[in-house]
Amino acid sequence: PAVSVQAARIFFGRFVRSTRLYFCHRILTPRERTISEPSTHIEDDQLVRAVLAGDRSAFAALVERHQNAVFGLLCSRVADRSVVEDLAQEALLKAYTDLGALREGSRFRAWLIGITRNVVADWGRRDQSQIRLAEQVERESVV
Repeated sequence: PAVSVQAARIFFGRFVRSTRLYFCHRILTPRERTISEPSTHIEDDQLVRAVLAGDRSAFAALVERHQNAVFGLLCSRVADRSVVEDLAQEALLKAYTDLGALREGSRFRAWLIGITRNVVADWGRRDQSQIRLAEQVERESVV
């Protein structure tokens, strides 16, 4: 998509903050997810093609459809809600900017979950690096 990364960050930041899900506290049941989905179901591959053609609202539809899976995965691995929101925004931004690399639009959900796993793994590695650095600084200050 032809949109700047900064504009995408602003868009997704607002979108993530405006979602009214009970993520981390209560994930929607399958029945509730079915009720909340629109009756006119557009396939993921059609939405992906629309996004690639420049339709931002199509990506918002994809996000709404798959956000429970993203937040559920993140909540299962991260306890801090603000970190979950940041990681969700990062995963969605990466999905949006790399959407052209997706070969089969029908595999969007699996692809998005893979991106989310990579984002949370990267966060874990960064977090561990910061802990090791803090421990090293603490040891050096004691000596």
